[in-house]
Amino acid sequence: ITEINDIIKMDIERRTGKPMELQDWGELQKKLKSTFRMFRDLPMHVIFIAQEQNEKDEDKIEKIVPSLN
Repeated sequence: ITEINDIIKMDIERRTGKPMELQDWGELQKKLKSTFRMFRDLPMHVIFIAQEQNEKDEDKIEKIVPSLN
C-alpha cells in the first residue's frame, strides 16, 4: 500500500506541476480510501503489505505503523 500511496502522490504532483499543497493531501486521502474500498469489495480476500515506519505517541511510546502519508 505504500507503493499505491506513492503512485497517487506522484500523479497529483505531475498533474499540478508542483509539490503537494494542503488541498492535494485531501485529494490523496480520498483516492486512497476509494482504492482500498474497491479492493475491499472484491469477492475474495485481499492482503495488503506496506513498508513500515516508527512513530511515537504523546506518551513517548514507540509503535511500528504502515508508511503512509
